[in-house]
Amino acid sequence: EKVENDEEEDGDDDLDAKLMAEFQEEEAEEAAIDLTKVAFSDQEMMDEEMMTEFRLGDMPVPSNDDYAAKVLAFKKAALQYKQKGDIPKATQSLRNAKQLEKVQTAL
Repeated sequence: EKVENDEEEDGDDDLDAKLMAEFQEEEAEEAAIDLTKVAFSDQEMMDEEMMTEFRLGDMPVPSNDDYAAKVLAFKKAALQYKQKGDIPKATQSLRNAKQLEKVQTAL
């Protein structure tokens, strides 16, 4: 049974890595087109205080489209986790999506 659980956890990690790799690949393609674009991590995008300070300081911040894409990615991940029965990860993904929406609204 422990081997099965380890395999399931590896599968979750693979899902996380796959989803984030796809999103980062899309971001890299967009950034290659727009050289003035700054890449932000998920944690940075969720930091309302930092993003607000950047905005007020006329520094580049993620666009509404960037936030919408991240929110969608986290919601899709949450759905996949829920379907796999991993409720804690589904809940965390939804919390991340909600935090991103909150920051998006503040900006």
